[in-house]
Amino acid sequence: MERKEIEEKLYDIVSEIIGTPREELKPETTFVHDLSADSLTIVDIMTRCEDVFQITISDEEAENMKSIGDAAKYIKSRVK
Repeated sequence: MERKEIEEKLYDIVSEIIGTPREELKPETTFVHDLSADSLTIVDIMTRCEDVFQITISDEEAENMKSIGDAAKYIKSRVK
């Protein structure tokens, strides 16, 4: 799976959970500062990513993902 495809799916997930219009999301969009996501919302996003991409994301790994781009990079490294 290409990184762009992963980013597109992430935009869908984040838009659905947070309610931010998809077209406003970019790889550099941060979960906390740009989207005002709290810890529960971030857990929801990571749980949905686990389901969609069929991977496991530890709490420690999730804490290191500050932006959509960070999440896409991590997911790309884990997706077969």
